[in-house]
Amino acid sequence: MFRLSVLGLLAAGLVGSVPAKAACQLHKIAELPVTMRNMAGHLSVKINGKPTDVIVDSGAAYSTLPRSEAKRLGMQEFQSPIQKIVGVGGRSDAYGARAATFEFGGFTLHNSEFITVDNDGAALLGQNILGAFDVEYDFGHAVVRIFRPVNCGRANLAYWAKDEVVSDIDLETGEGAGRYTIGRVFLNGAPFEAIFDSGAASTVIFRSGAARIGLRPDAPGVEPAGINLGIGANVSRAWTGPVSKVQIGGEQIANVRLRFTDSDAAGRDILIGMDFFLSHRVYVANSQKKMYFTYNGGPVFTLPITSSGELEDRIEKAALEAKSGGTPSSTPAPDGEAEGQSADELARLASVRVQRREYRAALADLDRAIALAPKRADILKQRAEAHVELGQAAAAISDLDAALALDPADVDGLMDRAELALVRRDPTRARADLDAAEKLIPPDSAKRFRLAILNLRAESFDQAIAIVDRWLPNRSQDPRYRYALMIRCQARAFANRELDQALADCNRALDGTKGGTSWKVRGYLQLRRKAAGEALADFERTLKEDPKDQTALYGRGLARLAKGDAGGREDIEAATKAAPRAIERLKRLGFAA
Repeated sequence: MFRLSVLGLLAAGLVGSVPAKAACQLHKIAELPVTMRNMAGHLSVKINGKPTDVIVDSGAAYSTLPRSEAKRLGMQEFQSPIQKIVGVGGRSDAYGARAATFEFGGFTLHNSEFITVDNDGAALLGQNILGAFDVEYDFGHAVVRIFRPVNCGRANLAYWAKDEVVSDIDLETGEGAGRYTIGRVFLNGAPFEAIFDSGAASTVIFRSGAARIGLRPDAPGVEPAGINLGIGANVSRAWTGPVSKVQIGGEQIANVRLRFTDSDAAGRDILIGMDFFLSHRVYVANSQKKMYFTYNGGPVFTLPITSSGELEDRIEKAALEAKSGGTPSSTPAPDGEAEGQSADELARLASVRVQRREYRAALADLDRAIALAPKRADILKQRAEAHVELGQAAAAISDLDAALALDPADVDGLMDRAELALVRRDPTRARADLDAAEKLIPPDSAKRFRLAILNLRAESFDQAIAIVDRWLPNRSQDPRYRYALMIRCQARAFANRELDQALADCNRALDGTKGGTSWKVRGYLQLRRKAAGEALADFERTLKEDPKDQTALYGRGLARLAKGDAGGREDIEAATKAAPRAIERLKRLGFAA
């Protein structure tokens, strides 16, 4: 399986040959322009002539598609010899699908085979193609290059390096499809087997590895960092903690915070993620079982997976920084660096700058790109994102208005504009965009998950419940399954209806997990059910995980008062002072002393 992809590249005449005694030569097979979104390199491809999007994922053994997307693309399904795919989230049933044509990087492969899975994750370009060649991951310049070296032996293949220091490490790689890019790194002096995974948004240490260097949820300096979703239905919690030294080859990074999780992954200790790739230019020499890299500049392990906090808080914080003379961007707007570049090149460069939180520089690039291509809805949407991160909500909506005028059926644009309308206290406009988006989203699309969350925030509780009702069937292996149950539980709790069914949803969502902040949702449901003792226990669990969770603190105050503990008023007052908007909303929904 999967040999056709590699043989197709050879048959296409894209791999040249040179005389046996020639000097080392790197034959560039393909240059793949990528756009950076959510700390992943997205590549536009065509399957059976239809456009779609894949993530360049050095950590994926196989090129993979959601089964629903394969169906949309008209791919022929067949029984895959691979029955299960194992990932961070557990296991998922695997199937096979064949593309009559697969176009990327300027050439076309025929009868290419993919693994398909029953979830709504991203499509991946994996190691069955990437691992057959040498690959240069130059995400800092928004491009990935595929090479075949000839007569290079053990030569240093970091061809771009002039004055830069080149580091290298030996790789442990398998043969054929299913290989990974694995090398040894050192954390606090201890050796770790690492998978270099461009599909992982951030570097993450797994449970067994974290324990070896004393990273535990209750260790000093450790803070909650949300959740990790993977291939299967399991959801793992994550934290960040201090690491005094990371050594990768000859490079050392001191005093960093790394993400760690309570899950394990295939016996490996750590994934080195996109935060490393984005700050380095990396050449994976599968031909030599070696990896070369140089440092691009900027932070290595401190980039967030996404901008932190609710959209409303992010916009307000950025606007306040701008008024006070500060800036959310540590990098000034570029001078003549981008002159002469096309709109596409400028947009891709801006996508990199956004990931690095260089928002003003990204905005300058996007202004130039739109001047060159004023009718490009995708670039207008990119500029809207930069405006959001600079606290410019009105400008962001203006760009989304222009983009949607060009492409009214863009459901992501509709949902983006709805979210901004909620920030600007305009639920009527938000609901109109959400209703329009719902009519356009296929019943089995992953986009319905976000649609349900936005309807919940818009207080369209009946709509949120109906969306989850339609989405849930046959989704037990989807990593979002538990959270869909939690959305429906919260919608029913906030609407004060069907409380027993809501409790069943919450209990199913929490079954077999350690809960994290999800206990809080059930806590508010228990307040609706007048079960103050159960509510107090759930809020206490949440605050143990995250003492800074103000809505959990407020809920604990309500539960304490309901049990006759006057000290609950202190919790309520403290939470109201720290998070007035969130508490105002809870009071409006009937959660008041």
